[in-house]
Amino acid sequence: NMYYEWDSTTEMLTVFSEKTAVFVKDCDIVSIDGVDVKMRKPLTFIDGIPHIPADIFCEITGMEYEIGESDVKFNHKK
Repeated sequence: NMYYEWDSTTEMLTVFSEKTAVFVKDCDIVSIDGVDVKMRKPLTFIDGIPHIPADIFCEITGMEYEIGESDVKFNHKK
């Protein structure tokens, strides 16, 4: 249950899920439910796809992640 809106004029990506997050392209601050959170690096796009850090993605969606030897698994919190 997640969707997003991209505003090409302001270069803002808004992600709606359990929480609402507003990203600005090339900015290292994301607003999650109105609270600014500093990311390790600015939001970038590769081939038009935003690269959102896993910890921020999990905070928005209410999920958790686990890093394995060769993969990353995303799971719903129990």
